[in-house]
Formats: sequence, structure tokens, C-alpha cells
Amino acid sequence: MRLFLLVISFAAIVGTNVSAQDTQVENGPVIIPERLQQLATEFPVARRLGVDWQKASAGDITKYVGFLASTAVLANEVASRNKRKAPSDDDFLAALSMQCIWPPNKPPFVEQYWPAQIVAFYDEKVRDALRKAIGPAGFGMPSVIEKYGKDQFAAEGGFLPQKEDDYFKQVFDPRQLPGAR
Repeated sequence: MRLFLLVISFAAIVGTNVSAQDTQVENGPVIIPERLQQLATEFPVARRLGVDWQKASAGDITKYVGFLASTAVLANEVASRNKRKAPSDDDFLAALSMQCIWPPNKPPFVEQYWPAQIVAFYDEKVRDALRKAIGPAGFGMPSVIEKYGKDQFAAEGGFLPQKEDDYFKQVFDPRQLPGAR
């Protein structure tokens, strides 16, 4: 319920109306899947974004909802490329991994680009850039998570490159986003 209110607040902030029938419309809001909202509470999303829910401001809400919107776009694209109509838990985990939220031992390569992703909630150009920024390892990540399981994937560091340049080439390159540089 709290996140629902946050989404409504965010929609008011950016001046758009949220329609439950539209999951992604051109220059309209992204509806954040409930499962992604649940997973976000299991990982340090709010803490990593610097959001303290006891003192949350409109800016904090914007950051949080925008981050989840961009993560939803990544999960939807990964699912689509893997011929799934809707993201699975592994697709959502892959998106959270691309965002450097999970696994916990992963270098935070993407963190400095989170502010450029926030407008994905309502901006189709940013959503397109997010889709194009996913590399082959990003699209293959759900099958690796499924094969090894969530715990082993996390323990192994996600089986992903540990050098920034390799990460951007193979997994996810947020430098392509408008306003990222």
C-alpha cells in the first residue's frame, strides 16, 4: 500500500496520470509490477538510494519509483528477448543485478548512473536507451540464475565481469542513457 501511494505521489510530481491498463506508453508512466516491488523490499534498494522511509521527501519518492521503473523496463526487455510475455523472478533478479543492487558482493558500476534512469518512469527515450544498453550477458543472466540457483549465483558474484569496461560491454552500459555523461 505504501508503494502504491508513492507511485501516486510520483505521478503527481511529474504531472502524469497513472493508468492501470497501460504498462508502458510513450511518454507516460510505467506501472511497476507488484513482484518487483516485493523483491525491492528484500534487497537494499531504498538504503542504496539513500531513502529513509521515516523521513522520505518527494525527491526520495521520485528516486525510488524512478529506479524501480527503470528496473522494470530492464526486466521486461530481458523477458521479451527470452520469449516470455511477462518477467519471471529470474528476469527481475537479472535486472536488479544489472543495476548493481544484487548480488551484494558486486562492484557498484552502475550506481553513478541511477540519476539518469529515474525519468524512465515517464520518458520513452530513456526507456529505449535502457533497452539498448543491455548486453548479451544481461539477456543470458536469467538462464544462469535458473541453472545455478539464486544462492549460488549470489555467492559466485553473479558470474559476471568484475571490471567496469567489461561489465559495460557485456552486461549493461548505462552510459548510453540521455544525461548519463
